[in-house]
Amino acid sequence: MNFFIGLIAFLICLNNLFALPVVHTEQGLVEGIQHAEILEFRGIPYGEAGRWEETREPSKHRGILRAYKHGAISMQAGFSIKGGLTGGKVKGAENSQFINIAVSKNRTTKKMPVLLWIHGGAHVMGDGSQSGFYNISRLAREGKMIVASINYRLGSLGYFAHPD
Repeated sequence: MNFFIGLIAFLICLNNLFALPVVHTEQGLVEGIQHAEILEFRGIPYGEAGRWEETREPSKHRGILRAYKHGAISMQAGFSIKGGLTGGKVKGAENSQFINIAVSKNRTTKKMPVLLWIHGGAHVMGDGSQSGFYNISRLAREGKMIVASINYRLGSLGYFAHPD
């Protein structure tokens, strides 16, 4: 729950920032990218956990976190939007709690609605950064809102936390 409080604090900071795509979060400074009229921050950790552990707040980072590319996706069988499962090849990482955020640089108001996009996939596949399929930059540009998408732990990594 604390990571959502941190997310809200991040979005409030983002709401007050126009000139540079750098924001201050509870974990440190985060630098995003700018393309056309969109500011985008990719692959920001919102939680971390080892195998079979409960998710905890992410560690603080030193310096500026360069949020230029999407974070790791959760472990899952290979999947193609066009072709279905791809022969059972496993891809992804156990630590996959990352958020991507996009906002229009040319907004006309300080306060904007926030859309949190949670990808589908029956809790066993998918990710919030599937390029060309989930385009949060387009939503931010056309929808006049701040848009966030997340990668989260899937399958048994998402459901099970061992008590030890």
